[in-house]
Amino acid sequence: MTVPTLQIQAGLKMSDINAFDWNPLVVGKSPFVQHEFLLALELSGSVGEGTGWIPHHVCVFENKKLLAAMPLYIKHHSYGEYVFDWGWADAWRRYQMPYYPKLVSAIPFTPSQSPRLLATDNKTAQRVITPVLQTIQAQAHERGFSSWHILFPDADTSAALDTVNLVRREAVQYQWYNRHYQSFEDFLSACSSRKRKNLRKERQDIAQQGFSFQRLSGEQLTTQIWDRFYQFYQNTYQVRGQYGYMSREFFSLLHKTMPEQVFLVMALHLPSRCVGRAAAQYADAAKRDEDTWMQTRSKGGSSATASLSSGS
Repeated sequence: MTVPTLQIQAGLKMSDINAFDWNPLVVGKSPFVQHEFLLALELSGSVGEGTGWIPHHVCVFENKKLLAAMPLYIKHHSYGEYVFDWGWADAWRRYQMPYYPKLVSAIPFTPSQSPRLLATDNKTAQRVITPVLQTIQAQAHERGFSSWHILFPDADTSAALDTVNLVRREAVQYQWYNRHYQSFEDFLSACSSRKRKNLRKERQDIAQQGFSFQRLSGEQLTTQIWDRFYQFYQNTYQVRGQYGYMSREFFSLLHKTMPEQVFLVMALHLPSRCVGRAAAQYADAAKRDEDTWMQTRSKGGSSATASLSSGS
């Protein structure tokens, strides 16, 4: 009997991989690891040559069938990771060793936990993790990558990585989970009396100041609304003297290819819009909510928030 062998390819772009092969590996998981999301980053120029994020994805095949995959990038800096490793980079420098380029398994500009080793099932993940590790180690040796970092892996990926000889690095991230709340009052009922009182007062204060909220799904969004949101997104960075990582074209592609998973909230202060918030959400968003955000204060005193999140 012939034993099937695994074929591993590294250094791929999303355009090299068929979406019909990739997406079955992420059914019911984060939208950030969907083929459409990662491809939009590449096609829009948000990642690629000149950005410091060079796609170098890994795919595992058996008899020409895609069994597993791992998002992977060659990094020439540490920006857009939301995990700070400047201390490590400085240690390499002090020993006169180059820290960059390095390899990073992450979703660019997205500090949200999701699978990093995509596989048809947990048994397959356990089967391929060692060959994938060996392939990446060989790539690092041949091309001079200093290290390999897996950022914001979910519990299943972490469990698979625990079986190989890697160094675990832990940090704290504050998250809000939807514990099957059916309404805001349902959420309040889980809070203490003092917190319920404070939350109701804060919401009342916002309404009295003339703020209202408009909720739009992807299909309801217009080019003008996306343009307005993109101004807020860029302002989040520009007030710190920086520029947003994602291009305007990225959001157009997201709207075109993943409309059912885009949800945008506009906060209105009559007569003008003053806050924009965009979210990419799961198809089964009612089941859970994970949110990451960035907030800043504009010169006029009103807050502008731009976020990309998963959940309802």
